[in-house]
Amino acid sequence: MKIKELRLRFIEFYRSKGYTLYPPSSLISQEFPYTYLASLDMKYITNCLTKAERIVIVQDCFRHFDVQNVGDGIHLSLFEMGTALNKGEKLKEEIIELCHSFLHEVCKIPLNKLFFTVFGGGVIFDKKLSTDCKSIEILNKLGYSSRVIKCRGATNFFGGTSSHNIYAGPRIEIYYDTSQKCASCSGVGHAGCKRFVEIATIPFLSYIKQVNGEHIELLPYGPSINASAIGFERLAMISMQASDIYNIDFFNDCKKLIQIKGKLKNNDKVIAKIIDHVRAACFLIADGAKPSNKGRGNVFRKLIRAIYRNYHTLGFCNSDLLRKLIQKTIIEFSPFYGILDSKEDEIFAILEREKARYGENI
Repeated sequence: MKIKELRLRFIEFYRSKGYTLYPPSSLISQEFPYTYLASLDMKYITNCLTKAERIVIVQDCFRHFDVQNVGDGIHLSLFEMGTALNKGEKLKEEIIELCHSFLHEVCKIPLNKLFFTVFGGGVIFDKKLSTDCKSIEILNKLGYSSRVIKCRGATNFFGGTSSHNIYAGPRIEIYYDTSQKCASCSGVGHAGCKRFVEIATIPFLSYIKQVNGEHIELLPYGPSINASAIGFERLAMISMQASDIYNIDFFNDCKKLIQIKGKLKNNDKVIAKIIDHVRAACFLIADGAKPSNKGRGNVFRKLIRAIYRNYHTLGFCNSDLLRKLIQKTIIEFSPFYGILDSKEDEIFAILEREKARYGENI
């Protein structure tokens, strides 16, 4: 399935189970003034959950810390995340079972291709927490007993490494076995492994992490927020049996535009970076982001400069091609992300203005 179909199937599946669809929030989050929305805006989520017990959201996310990883086969700076959320311990089993049903029954992923890591207990800041036995019990019941791995410490604790005030709690991470040979493969749950690719996470947010200078503590929060979040691009990679995340439908369509210029051969990583960065810039500008020398504006400026550095690697910087990539992004995503409508000229103008400003340096 292509991204567009996966998004539709995800929304239809959860709506059929009684989940209310809410629109995505802005990438410009007030919670994090120095960067952009990398996951969910929890203030927005908690507000939505006061109106409905079960909600579903498809959220565009931008992760500045992954910009440098684009080109490695599995990372993007901007990606789509389908998330279902409910509240309370009694709905924990439901959120796990529905995620299983969507992946296995809707997406047709065989059970033996999925592996799970769960919170195996440990001291998290000031609290000694026990193993998430309930999640293990539910996964065993669903037929995954031989593929459930307990991880102690912060690895499977959402918010365990953040320096911000944040909702926190144990989580399940779901990995797909690509069966690819991986020289650095060290098993399920290890960063950099290209055989076992994380495709979803299920956090149970039953704490609030408070940071006061060097002092950090976990405060109980309830009823807990249960979520299942799935990355659509990685799921499309699996569904389309693509060799990597840059060979799914949207990227392939964009590569055809660049191939016309005769620059595709032996430049796969550079091409992937250009397409990824242009798409991210389109979404950011549509949400009101402006390049500057301070805060998140500087994060955005560095992304734009990376576009032109990669253009330079190809030996050209063609404005016509840039506009075509912007147009392709808008055509592909504006039917769902209406904020992209009528933004082509603004996006092009901002990117061209940055090129003129820094042309001699990049």
